[in-house]
Amino acid sequence: MKVREGLKKVVLGMEPTGNYHKPLGEHLIRCGHGVVWVSGVAAHENRKTLDGRWDTNDTPDAANVADLVSPGKCLFYEFPGGALQDLRNLLSLKRRWKRQEHGYRVRIRNHLLAKYFPELGRYYEQSESTALAIVRWCLDPSEIAGLEYKEFVQRVSSNPGAILPGEAVADHLEDGRGLRRVRGWADD
Repeated sequence: MKVREGLKKVVLGMEPTGNYHKPLGEHLIRCGHGVVWVSGVAAHENRKTLDGRWDTNDTPDAANVADLVSPGKCLFYEFPGGALQDLRNLLSLKRRWKRQEHGYRVRIRNHLLAKYFPELGRYYEQSESTALAIVRWCLDPSEIAGLEYKEFVQRVSSNPGAILPGEAVADHLEDGRGLRRVRGWADD
């Protein structure tokens, strides 16, 4: 095509879908090719203007990318070397792990705590660490019912000998309302 059209340079255009475009783009850059990519949003909108279709298909998608690259509606592929690329990969991994961690915390709150300890729902924001410690060390309500208050606090507190954060939580558990309810579940 380069010879047939009398072009001086060939530029390879890609639409970044999934993650496969990253190693492919890096490989092509290492091999000395010019690589650009088109925005997924631009490709989607341009697809509708070219032939009115909403679906994707390999052959028309290549024409769509070429249609965007030829007038320069593209972005240059950035390929930093060495330490910067490693740092970006680590930051990306950290973001993914943080999203997963948040998802686990939400599931614990909305499923485990809501099922076994509904009275803790109103105190969760005040002391998330205590609520998570209850799930970790005392998930079985009958186990809590068999503990003395101070032993329970020591088990779920990050600071042994401390009382549960928030006077309302301590008062609620100390006066037995929350524990009676748990004992009632354990007796069922």
